[in-house]
Amino acid sequence: MSNLIKVNEEYKNWILEVSNRFRQSQLNAAVKLNEEMLMFYWSLGKGIAEISEKNGYGTEFYK
Repeated sequence: MSNLIKVNEEYKNWILEVSNRFRQSQLNAAVKLNEEMLMFYWSLGKGIAEISEKNGYGTEFYK
């Protein structure tokens, strides 16, 4: 019976380790996605600012 308890404890620890690794992978993916989106929006804003500066205020380039 003690061998069964040992196996169950090892299995439980393995499942916890897999769960933790999976959660960490999810967090890493979310961080990477947020970083990419931030860079995209920063680049978009920079492009809009450059076009706006080039065309001047009141040219309605946004339409």
